[in-house]
Amino acid sequence: MAHAVNAVKNSPYHLIFNVMSYNVLSQDLLQNHRYLYSKHKARALNWKHRSHILYSEIQEANADVCINQL
Repeated sequence: MAHAVNAVKNSPYHLIFNVMSYNVLSQDLLQNHRYLYSKHKARALNWKHRSHILYSEIQEANADVCINQL
């Protein structure tokens, strides 16, 4: 794999971009299995709160490509 990366670096054609990948805990799963998160603050598990934090992190990352897994 390192050889392939070096070949790309030595190429006269460069395409540089940032990728952000994240995995968001499904709100339905969280609500259906609350016992798994009993030690977390209720506010931290609220989707409105979580979505604002997630949005801020995505903006801060300033990625060219953003991949999400739910």
